[in-house]
Amino acid sequence: MRLAKRPAALITASLAALATSPASAQAPPERPGFSLTAGTQLVHDNNLFRLADGVDPRQAGYATNERGDTIAVPSAAFEANLLRGRQRVDLRANLSREILLRNSQFDLTDLSYQGLWQWQLGNEWSGELADSQQQQRTSFADTQLTQANRQTTRERKARADYRPRPDRRLGVSYDESLGSNSLGPRQINDFRITVARAELGFDSGLGSEIVAAASSTRGEYPNRQIFVLAPVDNSYRQAQFDLSTRYAAGAKTQLELRIGYAKRRYPQVSQRNFGGLVGDLGLAWEPTAKLSGHLRVSRDLNGVDDYDRIYTVSTKTSAGLTYQASAKVELDVDGSASRVRFQGDPQNFFTFFRGPAGYREDRYDRLKFSLSWLSTERLSVQLAQTLETRQSNFAGAQYRDWTTLMSLQYLIGPWD
Repeated sequence: MRLAKRPAALITASLAALATSPASAQAPPERPGFSLTAGTQLVHDNNLFRLADGVDPRQAGYATNERGDTIAVPSAAFEANLLRGRQRVDLRANLSREILLRNSQFDLTDLSYQGLWQWQLGNEWSGELADSQQQQRTSFADTQLTQANRQTTRERKARADYRPRPDRRLGVSYDESLGSNSLGPRQINDFRITVARAELGFDSGLGSEIVAAASSTRGEYPNRQIFVLAPVDNSYRQAQFDLSTRYAAGAKTQLELRIGYAKRRYPQVSQRNFGGLVGDLGLAWEPTAKLSGHLRVSRDLNGVDDYDRIYTVSTKTSAGLTYQASAKVELDVDGSASRVRFQGDPQNFFTFFRGPAGYREDRYDRLKFSLSWLSTERLSVQLAQTLETRQSNFAGAQYRDWTTLMSLQYLIGPWD
C-alpha cells in the first residue's frame, strides 16, 4: 500500500469547478414533459496536472513536457418530468466524452443518471426515493496518475417526513453511497458509506423551522489493507448531532445556521479516532429582481490517508453575486477561500522514532467569472474563466491554474 501524503478527501474532478453537465445544469421542467439536450464544452486548462511552478511534467512521470491541454466534452442529455396527482417523478441521464487533445490516454466516456420519486400521502406523509450515478475522471490535484481513472459514485436515498400538525415534523432518512475506481492501484479507495438520520423539526413562531438531528454513519473500504508499521484504515463509524434553522429576515434576506458535533471511530485502528465541532452559516440576499448574492462560512472535519496524520480541520468561506442584465444575459462572479489544517498523531512506528510530523496547512483560493447568454429559446452559451491556487508549507503541494471554458447547449423539446 502506498503511504499517501495528501488528503484523499480533497480529490475533485477537473471540470467540476467550471460548469455542470447538461443533465444537471437545467432545472427539471415544471410541467410534465420530455426533452433532449445536445451540447459541447471546450476547456483550456493551463496546468492540467496541477504541478508547482517551474516543474516539468516529465519530471513528475508524464509523457509530455506541455503543462496545459485543451479538452472537448461533447454530451447528450435526456430529461423527463412525470406528474400523477400528488406524485412526481424526475428522470435524467447524461452521456459525455472527455477528449484531451494532447493527452489522449486520459480520454474517458462518462454516464450519469438520476431517478427521483417525490411522494405524498394525505396531508401528513411525504418523502422521496432517489437513485443516481455520477462518473468523472480523477483530478490531478492530489493524485499523480499516468492513466485515466474513472471514479463512479452510485447513490441511493430514501426519506420520509411525518407532520402530526402543521408546525411539527418528524423525519427519517437512509442514504447509501458506493464508490469505485477503474484503475487497479486506485481500488484501495473503493468505499461503501451509509448514513441513517432522524430529525425533529418545529416552527419557532418567527417564520423559521428549528431542526434537531442525529445521524449515524458507517464507512467501509473493502480493499484497504493495513500496513503493520503504519496502520491506515479508512473504515469508520461516526455519530453526529446538530441543530439547524433557516430564518427569513425580511423579503430580501434569508439566514441558515447549523452547528453540531461529530465523533469518528476507527474500529481497526483506534489511535486514529477524532471528533470536534462542525457547522456552517449561510446568507442569501436578493436586493432587487436582477441582483442576488450569497455568503457561506463552514467548518468541517475529514479523515486522511497519511501515515503521520489523522484528520484535517477545514474552514471555508465562499461568496458570489449574480446579475440578470436582461432576459437573455446573466453575469456571475463567485469565489472561495479554504484553510485545511492537518491534525493528530497516529502514534505508529514512524512517528514513534521520527517524532510527530511538523505543522502542515494548505490554503485553497478560487475565483470564477462567467457570462451566460440565452441566444434563443433553445440555444444557450456560457463563457467562464476560473483561477485556482493552492499554497502549502508541504513541498510540492503548491499550484496555480487558469481554466477557460466555452459551453454550447441546444434544447430539443419539451414534448408533453
